[in-house]
Parts: sequence; structure tokens; C-alpha cells
Amino acid sequence: MDKLFDIFNSSRRPTLKNFNRPFKQTKQQEDHLKYMHNFFTNLTVISKKEQTDVTNRMKFINGWLVSITGLLLLWKDLKSTRSLNQQENYVLYTARLNQDCLENLFCTLRQQNGNNTNPTPYQFLFAFKKIFLLNYFQHSENANCINDLDAILTQMPTDSDIDISTLYADKTPFQFKKTCPLSIGQVDYRHLEIPDQNAFIYVCGYIMSKCLTKHTCEICLEYAKTQKNLDPSFLLCFFKAYENAEKSTFGNLNMPHENFYNYLYNLESKFINIFPTVAVEVGIGDKLKMRMLNIDYEHPCPNFDKNYLLNFFCVLEFMLQLNF
Repeated sequence: MDKLFDIFNSSRRPTLKNFNRPFKQTKQQEDHLKYMHNFFTNLTVISKKEQTDVTNRMKFINGWLVSITGLLLLWKDLKSTRSLNQQENYVLYTARLNQDCLENLFCTLRQQNGNNTNPTPYQFLFAFKKIFLLNYFQHSENANCINDLDAILTQMPTDSDIDISTLYADKTPFQFKKTCPLSIGQVDYRHLEIPDQNAFIYVCGYIMSKCLTKHTCEICLEYAKTQKNLDPSFLLCFFKAYENAEKSTFGNLNMPHENFYNYLYNLESKFINIFPTVAVEVGIGDKLKMRMLNIDYEHPCPNFDKNYLLNFFCVLEFMLQLNF
């Protein structure tokens, strides 16, 4: 038994015990594991008092059989994932194979209900959800989202802010063919697939919320909350919305008029078409913005800052291109 415990407690610590060295399934280690497996398989336990067979009540026997078989299968599986060069020197420190992490988890779960040592399935489920959410997601004080750097999206870079370096002073590394601006007709965002529609609608609501920081009035607020009915394109916003006092379908999320979605979709299509032709030119932001001015859009409020909307959209697209 001492040798068996040594095999299951091997580590990097130098030792004179052969069986306590890192597990490599040497012939000596494998022979002893098979010997102990056969020993536990044929072990019979007799009650000293009643002189009856109580082998079935000895849980440790099955535990050792599972541990021995599991160690051999684990070694075979882990070794197969290594290359041929790594397999020769690969070892397993069995002392690291323990249940401490699992025991710590269950200990935390029991503490969620006033040191409840025997929680019901419902108590266990809700306690696990709570622990998972608190540890997996980053908590932000006094807000329902972490801080983003959206402030920089409100600033449009000028030519003086852009430093373009080339490999040679008299040449540019890329030279695109000069083309006329591509004209596009009215494009409907509903041609997208349902998941893409929902993502697009959610981003549009975010852009509208940024526009409302520049100018807000009754007309703008009513325009930003135009959508009232549930639609397949609005499912993401419906499930992400927090319930408000009015118990509206989309809570406090902005769901603007249909023409706002189509306008942003037209801007997106325009950007995709012309971005490759101006990507290496100086003043890319101003050039993109000038070409997007011919896309029709009418907001019911005369004070709505369309210039800010175009600036914000262009810089947002730049960030997406750089990051993705």
C-alpha cells in the first residue's frame, strides 16, 4: 500500500523512493498498479464480529479500482497528445491530481445559504449561477457595463493628426486604381440573416444613444423610441432590455425609426465599397465623410446633429477595421 500511495503522490521533489518519482508508466510502476488492481478485485472483507462477508459495503475498494484504472487511461490519453519527440521525456505529477478545486467549489456553494450542508437542487442551481456570474464577469460599480473608450469615437481626426510613413520617400507601398464613387440604391437591412439583423439593430440603438448626448428634445426622444412591437429583428434588444417603470417592450433601449436603420445600413454599404480605394490616402476620414453626404436621410428634428452622426460612424468603422 505504501508503494501505491507513493505512485499517486509523485511530484518534482527529489526522493529516494522509486515509486514516488514522476509517473512515466515504467514497467515497475505499471506492474505494481496491475498487481494492486488484481489485489482489490479479489479482496474479500469479513466482519470480525459477525463473521459475514461485507465486501460490498467497503467503498474504498471500488474507489481504488477506479483510481488505478483512471490513472492508466489518463496517462495514455495525455501522452497521445504529445509529439513523438516529447513523449519520451513526458511525465505526470500525480500529486497534482486532487479534488481540492472541486471541494472548494462545493464549500463555497454551501456557504451561499447560511452554511447549508445539504442544499436542494434549486438552491444549488441558483448558488452556482451566482458564483459563476460574480467570478466570470467583471463587476462595474454604479453601472450595468464596464467602461469603454467610446469618448474617442466622438472626435474626428484631422489631417494634422495623421502621420503616414512610407517605405520610400518618393513612393507609396500601395497604389490603388482611381475610381469614381460607387453609387448604391436604397438598401434594406432586412436582407440580412436574422442573427445579423439583431446585431445590427442593437448597434444602431447604441449609435442613437450617443447622438442623444449632443441634442435631446421631445421629438428626438420620441423618434428614438419609435419601435413598439416585437419583431424577429428586435429579439436581441428584447432579451437584453431591463424592465422599466412603463414596462415597455424594449425597456430603456433606443429603438429608432425604420429610416434610421436603413440610413446606417446605406452608410455601411458605402463604407465597404469605397474604403479600399482611400485606405492609404491622407485625410481618409474627410474623404469618406464627403462621399457619404449624398446618402439621403431626414430626421424629424431640425436640430439633430447629422454631422456628429457621420463623424461618429466613420471613427467607429475605423476602430472596427483596425481591431477585426
